[in-house]
Formats: sequence, structure tokens, C-alpha cells
Amino acid sequence: MGAKYRPDWTPDSTHLICAFANTPKYSQVKSAGGIIVRKEWVLDCHKKKQKITYKQYLMDGAESSSESEMEVDEQSEEEVSTKTPPKQQRQVTPKKTPEKKKDEDEYAGSTDVDEPGSGDDESAVDTEDELQRVEHESRQKKASSDVKVKQEDLFGGSTDENTDAEAEEDLPIPELPDFLRGKHFFLYGKFPNNERRLLLRYIVAFNGLIEDYMTEKVQFVVTSEGWHDSFEDALMENGNLNFVKPAWIYAINERQKILPYQPYSVVP
Repeated sequence: MGAKYRPDWTPDSTHLICAFANTPKYSQVKSAGGIIVRKEWVLDCHKKKQKITYKQYLMDGAESSSESEMEVDEQSEEEVSTKTPPKQQRQVTPKKTPEKKKDEDEYAGSTDVDEPGSGDDESAVDTEDELQRVEHESRQKKASSDVKVKQEDLFGGSTDENTDAEAEEDLPIPELPDFLRGKHFFLYGKFPNNERRLLLRYIVAFNGLIEDYMTEKVQFVVTSEGWHDSFEDALMENGNLNFVKPAWIYAINERQKILPYQPYSVVP
């Protein structure tokens, strides 16, 4: 899907796909400030055919839950404030208006409310304000529940509360074809635009092997610069070399099958 893989954590790494917490690598990445997520993030990105937020898949359960609750609280409070019926506003007398605003300010930023009876003395005595506060809290909880249901639908049922059994129900990622299995490649010279990266991507996707140097393992030299005199010296040392154009790799990708390389050979 376009990302770069590293077998070990390097300075340019951004995400660690982790199965177990509190391992040496987990601790290393956490101390380095990296993002640690579960494998379901990659699977769901592939299933949805788009990059989705990683926050729902963080390995650190406390951090992930906290961020999710903050998002839900902000949305739920906004919905509650827009759904407050006019009738309830008319019931408030001018004398109690300042106290009601104070209560709203105290509960405006969070759905984590105190137990009944734990408010200040004035609100406990005032029955009308107490009833309104309880109704307000009930609406907040209902709105919070609605938002959580919407989030579960958005991410296809994959949230931090998912069990391993639910994750296993996802269809596996289809295996890529291995048209180039066992073939060793070396990319020679310069390539226009972003062609080198594209060639590397296709060769690796089709299970081909990339060599960093012109070793005895190399079977195919891919070049877009035409024939070089140095190729003759290379053939003297390795008679199995074949010099081909990038069009051969592109044709294999387009036809989705292995094709003979001879029509795409580079010759003197």
C-alpha cells in the first residue's frame, strides 16, 4: 500500500506494528516517541481501500481509550447543546439563571459526572435545578452512546474493544503473485522521474530479489540508458547476465503473468 518496511526500528521509522506490549522492542519504540499499533490497523486499511486513523488501534490501551473518550465527549456535548428543547429553557426562573449557567460550565467539557447528591448544597436543596441537571446528564449519556455506535460503524466494527475472535473474522489479505520468484535483479544507471522506485516496488511485489551490487547472483540488469561498454566486461565475468529494459517489468504487471524477456533485451 505504499509504505516502507524496516526489519528493525530506525530513526526514520514512524509506526511499530506490535502483537504484545512490554517487549524490549515495544519499550524501545515507546521511549523513542514512536507510534505503536496493532496489526488490525494495516488489515482494516487494506479492507477499506484507504488510510484510516490509527488512534483506534494504539497498543497503549489507556492512551487510545483516553483519546477516543475525548473525541466522544466533544461531539456528545455539541449534540446535547443543539438538542436542548426550548420548553426546558422557559422553566428556569430569572433568580436561578446564574446558578444554572454555572452548572452547565462545570459539565460542559466532560460526560464523567458526579453521583446524584454530590453537588453543592444549593443545587441539592433546589429540586427544580436538580431535576434539570439529572435530565441533562441523561441526555449526555445517550448522546455519548449514539456517537460510539456511529464510530463502530465507521471503522467496520474494529475498535479497541474488539476481541481476537472478531479480528480473525476479517478476510485475509490476498497473496501477491510470484511471477519473479527466484530471479535476481540489479538496477543500473539513472532512471527518469520516479521510475526507479516504481521498478523496485513491482519487482519486490512479484517476489523478485534486488541486489545492491553486480554480484554473481544477478540474472537481470534493468537499465533505461541503453547499452554500455561496461556490460561486455560484466558478461565476461557472469555469462548468465541479461540486460533488459524497464518495459519488461511494466508489461508483466499489466498482463499479470510472466513474459519472455527477449523482446525487451538491451543489445549493442
